[in-house]
Amino acid sequence: MRCPSLDGLGSLERKARRKAILELLNNEATVNDPRFLMDGTDFDVRFFNTIAIQPSEQLGVRDTLTTQKVLETLSKRSSRCQMRNLLDGKCYSNVTLSCCKAVEEPCCDPHYP
Repeated sequence: MRCPSLDGLGSLERKARRKAILELLNNEATVNDPRFLMDGTDFDVRFFNTIAIQPSEQLGVRDTLTTQKVLETLSKRSSRCQMRNLLDGKCYSNVTLSCCKAVEEPCCDPHYP
């Protein structure tokens, strides 16, 4: 059975997490920028409305984005067959990203209102 190499998975996950956090911060800044917001004069009259991610959703969205970035990187350095075996659960059943094990504690600001 062919499986992708998961050497350095922890380092890959840390890099992916940093990219995910930066992307979320950038998206949040864009959502709050008046140049990108639609107002009542726009054609859809709030049919399509982008809202910010709620604080209770932050961890799940960040972990999903981190996992996506890890898989994208793995797919670039692995063959199609190797990725298929990994995604089908045929490889490394004992190797999981820390964000999927729920071992990572969320960072909380005790002074946040």
